[in-house]
Amino acid sequence: MFRGGGLGLSVLADASFAVAKYAMERDPGKPLRNCESGDGMRTCELSIAEQRTVILALNDPPEEK
Repeated sequence: MFRGGGLGLSVLADASFAVAKYAMERDPGKPLRNCESGDGMRTCELSIAEQRTVILALNDPPEEK
C-alpha cells in the first residue's frame, strides 16, 4: 500500500510516444528529463514544482499508441 502520496491524474492518449512527448514539452516550454527505457517501458519526467511531477510512460514498442 502506498502512503503519503498526493493526488494524481492519469490520461490516456491515442498518440505515439514521440507525439505525446512533444505535446507535453510544448505547453510548459521545458523538455522532459530522465528519459529511460527498460522492463518493456519508456518513461520521461519533468519536475514542475516541489512535489509536482509530470510523467510520460508507454509500453514498448516505441511507436505503439
